[in-house]
Parts: sequence; C-alpha cells; structure tokens
Amino acid sequence: MRLLIADDCDAMRENLKCFIRRHPDIEVIGEAADGEAAVELAKEMVPDVVLMDISMPKLNGIEAAAHILKDNAAARVTVLSAYSNRAFVMAGLKAGISGYVLKTSIIDDLIPALRAATANELFLSSEIADLVSEQHAKQLPKADRTASGTQEQTEPATGFLRWNNQDMPDGTGT
Repeated sequence: MRLLIADDCDAMRENLKCFIRRHPDIEVIGEAADGEAAVELAKEMVPDVVLMDISMPKLNGIEAAAHILKDNAAARVTVLSAYSNRAFVMAGLKAGISGYVLKTSIIDDLIPALRAATANELFLSSEIADLVSEQHAKQLPKADRTASGTQEQTEPATGFLRWNNQDMPDGTGT
C-alpha cells in the first residue's frame, strides 16, 4: 500500500512514519503539512490511501479529502483526528472518507483502518462508530427505533464499524 501522510504537526508525521515502518506492506511515499499540499501531492504521487488530519492550515482535512476524491475516484482517505465531533465525522463521511481514526486509538486502529480503506471498506474507531450509530438512530422514525429487536440490536455499536463502501450510495451509510 502506498500511503501519503497529511498532518500539520512535524512530530506527529515522524511518529506515524516510525509506527507504520513496522508494517512492510505499507510504504510512506510522501507527507504534507497542510491541506493544499496534500491535494497537490495526492495528484502527483497517486497514493492508495491518504492519512489526513482534520485541523490543518490552508485547507482543512475534510475539504482536502473532498478535493482528492473528486480528482481521483479510486483514492481512499482515512481521517486521523483528535476530535470526536459528530459534525466533523458526518462531514467526512459525506465527503467520502474511508475511515475515521481517533489519535488516541492509533495503536489499535490505524493499521486496520488503512487496510480496510484499500479493501474499499469503512473503518471507524469505536467512539466514532457510537456517534454514527446514535446519529443514524435519531434519524429513524420512533417506531423503527423501538421495533422488536434484541437489546444487542438496539444499543449503539461498540467496537469499530466495517462495511463495504459500495453498499453506501451517498457515503453516509444511510
């Protein structure tokens, strides 16, 4: 897998490269310190996956992801963020991201998220999966939310959500 890392923090990019280096099937082919540079490098280098921070100068990660995915439909963008903000998550899903990993979950979630992206699957850290489940449940008519299901079926998801992006026509899972 060819990976482009986009994060405005030099130390974060270095730490990510060190962590990823332990996985010989993943090659870091470039890095960007802002959203505009990420878009340009993605055009030039054509990575399999772009690992994108949300909060970056010049162009935020969600906007950069939308540009990258518009320019290259085969590209995959996985967000790496400190924010478990529902608005950020939903905006990212709408833009077409392949995953959302919290920076507090890097050790457990980053490599599975990158591999899921190359398999055209969506990966969400467990806290993010809970947010998405809660958001989806709020959008259902009340009768559908309480329809005869087991407790396990009606509780928010725990762990990560993983499904094929082809099953989500609008990229939001709805």
